[in-house]
Amino acid sequence: MAALNQLYQLPEGMVVVSGASRGIGHELVNVLLASGIEVVALSRQRCKPSENLTALSVDLSDETGLNMAIESLQTVIDGRPVADDRESD
Repeated sequence: MAALNQLYQLPEGMVVVSGASRGIGHELVNVLLASGIEVVALSRQRCKPSENLTALSVDLSDETGLNMAIESLQTVIDGRPVADDRESD
């Protein structure tokens, strides 16, 4: 998996994926987990928990659900470094 990390420049640390219970989001979660990356999976249907996976059941199309997701994410990542790959202005 090191080659995969190098090829795609996967980040170290934690990645948050929305739409993680099926489709592209689900496959992305699988690739990240197989690469040893810790994942927080957001979806309306809770994902099956596993090592390095925190699953949060939220509806991001609803304002209340979005606020709950933000609160839950703050709890999950509290005290952990957050990568920001955006370029500085």
